[in-house]
Amino acid sequence: LGQGEVVNWLKSTPDKIAIMEYPGEFKFPGGTKDEGETIQETARRELAEEFLIDVPDEAVLRPFRKSMTKVVNGKQFVIYNFVALEEENPWLQQFDVDSINEKLEERRGNFKQSVDLGSFWTKSRAEKEQLSPEVRSVEWMDISEAVVNCLTSKAEIFTPVNDFQHTEFKRYGVNERHPMYATMFTLLALENFKTIDSLIENAADFEASL
Repeated sequence: LGQGEVVNWLKSTPDKIAIMEYPGEFKFPGGTKDEGETIQETARRELAEEFLIDVPDEAVLRPFRKSMTKVVNGKQFVIYNFVALEEENPWLQQFDVDSINEKLEERRGNFKQSVDLGSFWTKSRAEKEQLSPEVRSVEWMDISEAVVNCLTSKAEIFTPVNDFQHTEFKRYGVNERHPMYATMFTLLALENFKTIDSLIENAADFEASL
């Protein structure tokens, strides 16, 4: 899972900070389907863009579930969930979290330098997209731990997922977490499959229905 940044620098200005949807939460890579894309192409692009990795042509990403997010700030989204199984994707064995996090840190450094120089704010949107940090870090996480993080998103007492989220919320005056139930239900749906074969069969049936 990737922990998102708290600030949405693409929507921010020198005078006003914009906050991300699901700020500082651990979640799957994802985003809006570009015009002309298939959902499979969107899944590959978002995985590559957010985790700064090369997704090989032979990668097998299986769509297996469709869900809806809760309404946040008046918005609700349809989500198509994909799964990449280690058994079908040998490239995942070279999925080096430390290397990815080094790249993400380097990106934050380049972004900070651009902001400090004042050049970030004069760049085009496409140039800003190449610089703006979106994911803070990537972690392999046990499903049970990830589910707990989701459950606490709307706890009566504010419960941050870690020190980074806590510190950033205080810095930018964010008072509560966004609900993470869509992510939680996806994790639980994966956990419900007893075998890899049953998951593959379900994904094949789902893809055929699209």
